Amino acid sequence: DRLLPNSHTEAKALSTLFDVPLEKFSPIVNGVDDYFLNQSADPQLFCDDYKIQSPFLLNVANIEPRKNQLNLVRAVRSLDIPLVVFGNIRDRTYFDQCMTEAKGCLHYLGYLEHPSPMLLSAYSACEAFVLPSTLETPGLAALEAAALGAKVVITQEGCTKEYFGDTVVYADPQSVESIRAAICQQLHRPAQSGLKGHVASQFTWQHAAHQLKQAYSEVLNR
Repeated sequence: DRLLPNSHTEAKALSTLFDVPLEKFSPIVNGVDDYFLNQSADPQLFCDDYKIQSPFLLNVANIEPRKNQLNLVRAVRSLDIPLVVFGNIRDRTYFDQCMTEAKGCLHYLGYLEHPSPMLLSAYSACEAFVLPSTLETPGLAALEAAALGAKVVITQEGCTKEYFGDTVVYADPQSVESIRAAICQQLHRPAQSGLKGHVASQFTWQHAAHQLKQAYSEVLNR
């Protein structure tokens, strides 16, 4: 009776692909846990515990081709700034290639519990959060980083522009040059002061629940 994608972008694609009327779709947003909006974060906690000197770039994602860390490494290794990565290794061969091509610019620090004070601290401490995936809907980690006020560089693919608008910098995930240029652009511009409020007002699980309730009500009352 009703289909619930994560965005209008996804709804339009599925409507076309499966020849389903667009009015059957009710997009429900992805959300950020209140923990990331209501907790204070100490940037120094992460830097001291992991012996990481700021500034650094941060990527929080599973290590696999879709998350595109290899092109990220290729973009960052010519810049004078380290890349810190947290996440589960889903593709060991891909991870090994990333480490080989990084030539020392990549610091893989394993998996962080979610949520945790250390993750909040890492989001707060990074110079920019970078997620150049080949597809995103739009990336929960990117929403979390934005909620902590981090500058965000994210893929142009998927529904990211629908979520972030002009508050972040976008990159073509297939282009190392585009990723590098987006990082450099973000590093040299001030943080978006309204980004945390943008996430808090539109992309919480409470907001998602309200949308879901509305969708059920429309189906039950028609």
